[in-house]
Amino acid sequence: MNVQARFSAFLALIGLLALSLPVPSSANTNYLAELERQSNSALLYLYDTMPETRPLIEEAAGILIIPVVTKAAFVFGGAYGEGVLKIKNEVVDYYASIQFNFGLQAGTHQTSQILIFTDEAALEQFRQSQNFVVGARSDFVMLDQSNSHSVNSWHDRKGMIGITFAKSGLLFGSSLSGTKFSRLDKGTS
Repeated sequence: MNVQARFSAFLALIGLLALSLPVPSSANTNYLAELERQSNSALLYLYDTMPETRPLIEEAAGILIIPVVTKAAFVFGGAYGEGVLKIKNEVVDYYASIQFNFGLQAGTHQTSQILIFTDEAALEQFRQSQNFVVGARSDFVMLDQSNSHSVNSWHDRKGMIGITFAKSGLLFGSSLSGTKFSRLDKGTS
């Protein structure tokens, strides 16, 4: 087995182990406060760099802010981040974002992501599901730069817009991916 095949098998094993890990069932108050602070900072950064998003976000039924999503890939890849769901500027839930992908890709990077629910029906569908999956999509990334952004609206998910911003790191390649959002238990310990 060559080095590339071994590394790919290693990444696949890491991905399977990550799937088997339980999502934290109880988070402490300090962690939740820090997650809220980071989410607010990410939102302010988006307003500074893309001021045209402010009216869309202010009129939204709700927004999910994942302030730090970390991705690593070498053929197989994955990304993970945690964030807050806000309705009328109040935090109502905490979520984890898990992504697995496959393709001709190598590297690591971090982004911030915001999922905007433009209507109540989309927000309720998201909140009522245990594991909400945004359909698979194809990405092509040559080089992520700190000032680059992307905006997506999914044809299979009406009433939702995704914004990825504040990219850092280096990722080359093309991949097919899907993202799963799971509610975190917000109990305190």
